[in-house]
Amino acid sequence: MTMNFPLPSIAQTFGKEFEQALFGIEHPGRYIGGEFNITYKNPAQVRCRIGLAFPDIYDIGMSYHGFKILYEVINQFPDLQAERTYAPWDDFEKLLRTTGTPLYLLESKESLRCADIIGFTLQHETTYTNILNMLDLSSIPLHASDRTQDDPIVIAGGHGAYNPEPLAEFIDAFFLGDGEAILPELMRQYAELRDAHATRTQILEHWARNTGVYVPAFYQVLYNDNKTVQSVTPINPNAPAVIHRNVWDLRNDSLPIRPLLSLTRIIHDRLAIEIRRGCSGGCRFCQAGMVTRPVRERSPENIKQMIRDGLRNTGCEEVSLLSLSSADYTQILPLTRQLCSELSKDAISISLPSLRINAFDVDLADEIGHVRKSGFTFAPEAGTDRLRHVINKKVNEEKFLQTVETVLSRGWRTLKLYFMFGLPTETDDDLQGIVDITNKIIKMGRSHYGKSFQLNLSLSPFVPKAQTPFQWHAIPDLAELNRRLNIVKSQMDRRFSRLKPHNLEECKLEAVLARGDRTVGRVLEKAWQKGCKFDSWRDHLDMSAWDAAFEECGIEPAFYANRSRDFDEVLPWDHLDAGPGKKYLLREMKQAEKGVITPDCNGEICNGCDACAPKPGNILSADTDPVIEAPPNSRTQRELPVAVQRMRLLFTKINTLRFVSHLDIARCIQLIFRQCGIQVGYTQGFTPHPKMQFSSPLPLGFGSKAEILDVFLAHTYTPNELLELLGQVSLQGLQWLDAKEIPLNSPSIETQLKSASYVAKLDTPCDFTAKIAEFLSASEYPITIEGKKGNKQRDLKQSIIALHQPDSQTVNITVSLATNEYVNPLKALCHIVDKELTKDVYMERVALEMASTHDD
Repeated sequence: MTMNFPLPSIAQTFGKEFEQALFGIEHPGRYIGGEFNITYKNPAQVRCRIGLAFPDIYDIGMSYHGFKILYEVINQFPDLQAERTYAPWDDFEKLLRTTGTPLYLLESKESLRCADIIGFTLQHETTYTNILNMLDLSSIPLHASDRTQDDPIVIAGGHGAYNPEPLAEFIDAFFLGDGEAILPELMRQYAELRDAHATRTQILEHWARNTGVYVPAFYQVLYNDNKTVQSVTPINPNAPAVIHRNVWDLRNDSLPIRPLLSLTRIIHDRLAIEIRRGCSGGCRFCQAGMVTRPVRERSPENIKQMIRDGLRNTGCEEVSLLSLSSADYTQILPLTRQLCSELSKDAISISLPSLRINAFDVDLADEIGHVRKSGFTFAPEAGTDRLRHVINKKVNEEKFLQTVETVLSRGWRTLKLYFMFGLPTETDDDLQGIVDITNKIIKMGRSHYGKSFQLNLSLSPFVPKAQTPFQWHAIPDLAELNRRLNIVKSQMDRRFSRLKPHNLEECKLEAVLARGDRTVGRVLEKAWQKGCKFDSWRDHLDMSAWDAAFEECGIEPAFYANRSRDFDEVLPWDHLDAGPGKKYLLREMKQAEKGVITPDCNGEICNGCDACAPKPGNILSADTDPVIEAPPNSRTQRELPVAVQRMRLLFTKINTLRFVSHLDIARCIQLIFRQCGIQVGYTQGFTPHPKMQFSSPLPLGFGSKAEILDVFLAHTYTPNELLELLGQVSLQGLQWLDAKEIPLNSPSIETQLKSASYVAKLDTPCDFTAKIAEFLSASEYPITIEGKKGNKQRDLKQSIIALHQPDSQTVNITVSLATNEYVNPLKALCHIVDKELTKDVYMERVALEMASTHDD
């Protein structure tokens, strides 16, 4: 990676003391940047910069596909830049606040407030307190009305933007619909208006004339005496009475093909390719299915090319065909067959993360199970056919159980089921239906696999969402929800199933925020002031603080969560057009009360939801592209690459890679080999993996210029050829120093390693010569080392082979790697010099000594 400007570092920006403090933080890799496919730009060439802000931890945010789309869409323009930040976990937030360090952007290491625009993703209502916390950590006024010309414009989008009213006081502008359809253009408008010395209000007025932009400050909300909304009307001539969403045709681009790839393991560690956006299934509880209409499918050829490009740029071992229901893609079976045929030879698996049971074709099970069988997920949602008709879930129980039987017979021994409870019109018989289905599947699974069968059951309380047919419904109170949950829990066979119920208190809070009006914003701010954040995390949700916030604000949560709405009531989001009109939603609500199914509009049927107007209707691959054909792939186990050569490589692990664990470094190197097109031999068996051997793990925070890797290659290379190929992928802190071929049957690295030599570089001069001399003259030096698995006794005279201080800021130490002798060299040094050095020293491994063999 060659840049004509210096790359920022944490140490240069915030100081070495702050960098060293990261080693006391849980998962410091969340805060360092430097990922695969990260984009750096020369600030002098950027006209507008947006800080994409995800209000949850890095591990979740980096798994969110929408972030990766916007990042690549924006950064493809030379004069626009997207950077990122994520909600810091408690320990890192404490470090930021105690050191006076702002929440920073991972690319530039500058404060979030240095961005021109900050864009929050509203993926879930219980992340809203994190938004306030992130603004505060960046010294940005919480209230939009308090921001000045020197502050960034704060925007938000995502499904939460379809009822943004609880956040209206804190966000300058909301964006409805697909962000890639408008965000780059609005960034250009910002740059032009800023250069013309426009005020914040003038920029927002200009934006408000664009489709899909809602500026809350330009609207007045009036309330009735009963606290319901009377009206929401524009008070600025640039603001439309109704804000329409943006709809993006997926065929307009092929992004992302260079998605960000974390250096550390995250929730969804795979290449995600969106094959279809939108859903016409019509589940009446599902906000995503309503607001993402119409359906838009990519062509099979486009999908295949995106996968090839994405794999070349990431090296992932799994490809996820992403959609609200992947099996609904109109050419899913032949597409999957072609992909499996092409990818399985490289041990790359295909996953379909979301399957509607009625659309599931058991032939898909055969195709995606060729490489590895990780489990199948189904969502019956309700326990009886009657209730499934109410929610418009087209699942017949008898056919569903036949599908499960087929999947089990094809080799899957782990299944996951999603159910909801607390749904409109639900009775105890419907809950009993969940128990009956679950126990039937357990019996079927045991008949195939005995005790090795596992059923995972997710049981979620229904929460009504804006812009759905069930938006008028209430949720039962907590006591009733608990009663219904216990009906299922008390009758399940827990020996062969794992039940994961959702937090009911979180459900209540979610229901308030999902259908709240602007007055709820006062409660949101009060709760944050009381320390609320990460409310979607069970161990963080503090309902006592939330209850106190509601009480102090004089707001009753039951008014929003447990109250049914009248059909003629003005809803807080009525001025926002999500596609399906209110008349259609009301008609669907009445169909639900009758238990009438509304058919899918994928074919020629139009149900009159208005989501397609004035745009074209559903864009289906089977209608617009040549129909592809592919025969079933053989069920025989494919031969994976076999090792024909063994190469020993020497490499560095320095700079930001010091914050990355040994296992994550191994994963990164596997990705690099794949990106470079270097075929590695695989283990054979149920879960194949690349054959690589690494030298002993470094303690987190240590650098190294002497890491060793033995890789078993499926093709022969000269050492120079291999080093040249590996040089095609750049990763800050990793450099390939040397390569040599060794016999395939050489002993493993682990059995050959004798000792490791380190250099301790002190920040401040210290004279340890007397302490070191005392240690060297001792006949024994017993210490107790505390560890996660208990305390260990070590004699440092056996563990330390050499110890020397050549100058006042350097200590050289060599430790044994023999079993029961190894000690962490930094901990050993601290014992010997009787001083805590963790925050004042940089440890670097400089050599590994190996037992000599006739092969070396």
